[in-house]
Amino acid sequence: MGKAMGYGLSIQEETRVGIGFTRTGKSSWLMADMTTAGAADPLPREFVGNVEQGGGNLTLVVPNELVRTVLLSLPPLKGKELKRGVLGMVARQEKCSPEELVVSWRVLGEHREPGGQPALDIMTLVMRSEDRDQMLAEAKALGVAPSCMLPGYMILDDMFRLAGPPVPGDGAWTLVYLGQGENFLNISSAESLLLTRSLPVNLEAEQDQEAFLGRLATEIERSRFFIRQGSHSPEIKQIVVCGDPALAQPLVNHLNGEDGGLTAIHWAAEHLFSNQGEPIATPLLIPALGAALALESPAQNILGTGRRRWLSAKARRRLMLAGTAAAMGMVPMVLSGSLLTRKIQENYLVQARQRLEAARVEAQQAAEVYKASRLLDNQQLCLDWKWKYRLDAQTLLDRLAAAAPDQVVFKSLRIFEGEQDGYKLQIIGDSRGPNAETAQAFYLDFQKSLSDLNDLAGFQEPRLMEIETIRHDGEATPLTHFTLDLEIAPRAEEKS
Repeated sequence: MGKAMGYGLSIQEETRVGIGFTRTGKSSWLMADMTTAGAADPLPREFVGNVEQGGGNLTLVVPNELVRTVLLSLPPLKGKELKRGVLGMVARQEKCSPEELVVSWRVLGEHREPGGQPALDIMTLVMRSEDRDQMLAEAKALGVAPSCMLPGYMILDDMFRLAGPPVPGDGAWTLVYLGQGENFLNISSAESLLLTRSLPVNLEAEQDQEAFLGRLATEIERSRFFIRQGSHSPEIKQIVVCGDPALAQPLVNHLNGEDGGLTAIHWAAEHLFSNQGEPIATPLLIPALGAALALESPAQNILGTGRRRWLSAKARRRLMLAGTAAAMGMVPMVLSGSLLTRKIQENYLVQARQRLEAARVEAQQAAEVYKASRLLDNQQLCLDWKWKYRLDAQTLLDRLAAAAPDQVVFKSLRIFEGEQDGYKLQIIGDSRGPNAETAQAFYLDFQKSLSDLNDLAGFQEPRLMEIETIRHDGEATPLTHFTLDLEIAPRAEEKS
C-alpha cells in the first residue's frame, strides 16, 4: 500500500471490529479495509498484514468505563517534580499506589489561586495497569500492536476538534453521542475535555420515543449543573448531537423546542467516512474515528511506554559505587535541602488555608446547584410516569381529594419509587369528629373510597394509626392519625 493507513480496533464482548481508512481530504476518509470477527475467532491474516504494511497506525478503542478523567490543580512544578506530583495526586484519589495506574496527562494552562499563588491546570486520563495490560495481551494474541489506546469518549473529543463544526470560542460545549447500545456526552472547552457521562439507553423498543428524548434532555440539563460545581468552569454555549441519525435529529428538535437558552445542532459525523459512496453505519463510527485519529498526533495516549535502560549492568554497578563515594560530600546539601523542604511545607499550609476558604464559597454554590438538581429529579419522575403510568400528579391529587370526606385532612403527600418496581404514594393525615368513634368512622369511609380507586393497586392496612384528643380553647377534638403507603397502579394500555 502506498498511502499511510489509519486503523481502528474495537474489542467487544461478542465481536471484534477492525476498520481501516485512507485520508482523501482535510476532513474526509475513504474506507479501504474492514473486518468483524467473533469473540473466539482470530482476525483475518490479510487484515493483520494490512495494518503492518500501512505503517502500524492502529488505535485500540478502550471501553469508556475503564478510563477516568481527573482534573488536577498543582503548584507550578516542572520535569520530574511535576510528574511525581501528578502521579501522587492521582494515586491518592484512586486510593492505590502509582504503580497500579497508567496515567496520561498534559498541562492545560496556568491560573491564580484566590491568594494570588500561581497553579497549573492539568487534565489526566487514568486507567488501571492490569486493565491496560489485559487489553494489550488480547491485541497481541490477535497479531496486532496498537500505536494508541484511548476510550471512545476521548476519541470523539479529539476528532470533533479536528473535523467537527465550529463552536463558540469563549465557552464550553456539550457533545452528545447516540450509539446503538451506548450513549454518552462530553462537556469540553477549547483547552480540554472537562466532563464525560454515560446517558440512558432505550433498551425497550416499545418505549415512546418522545418520552425517551425527554429523559435524555433531562440528563443533558443535569450535566450542565454538574459542571457548574467545579471552579474555573466556563459557561456552556452550545449542544452538538451526533451518532444514530434516527435519534440524533429528533433529539436536536426536542432540545431546540425547550426553553433552555441553548442552541442544539446535528453533527453528521458518519458522513466524514465513505464506504462505496455511502456513509458508514453507526456501530462503526467510534472505530472509524479511532482509525482517523491514528493518522494524527493525539494530545494524550494511555498506551504508555516501557522504561528503557541505557546503561549495562556493569556500568550501573560502577555508577552506584561512585554515587556512594560522593554521598559523603553531600551532607551539607542534605541539611540545606531539609530547610528548603520546611519552607515548601510552610507555603503549602498557606495555600491549603486559601483553598479551604475557596472551598467554602464553592460549597454554597453547590447547595444552590443541588436544589436545581432536585427539580430535575422531579422532572424525571414525571417523565417516567408519562411513559409507564400515563398518569399525571394533578389527576391523582384531584381523585384523592374527591375520595376524602371533609373531615379527613391531608398533612403530607409524597410519591417515591417502590422497592421492586413502580411508585408508591404516602399519605399522612388526620380524621376528625365530635368523638373518637365518629373520627374513626370518617377514616373508614376514606379507606373504603381508596379501595374503590382504580389508580391504586389495592388497599393496604395503614402503617400507623393513633387516636388522641387535642384541646383548644377548652374544646376537645378527637383525632385519628394515620399513615398509608399505597402502590400506584399502571394504567391499562390504550387501544388504538
